[in-house]
Amino acid sequence: MQNVATQSRFRLAREYDIDVSTLKGNGPRSRIVRGDVERAKEDQKAATPSPFR
Repeated sequence: MQNVATQSRFRLAREYDIDVSTLKGNGPRSRIVRGDVERAKEDQKAATPSPFR
């Protein structure tokens, strides 16, 4: 099934440098919602190693 997202979700994902095709939609009819993009951002942040100081 193809991911479905509104233009605002595509813009938000692009702002966070997230590939929308990798997201699983949790909205009605598997639509990508803001929470999906925000969750991907948090996952991306957690996976990025922090520099040593």
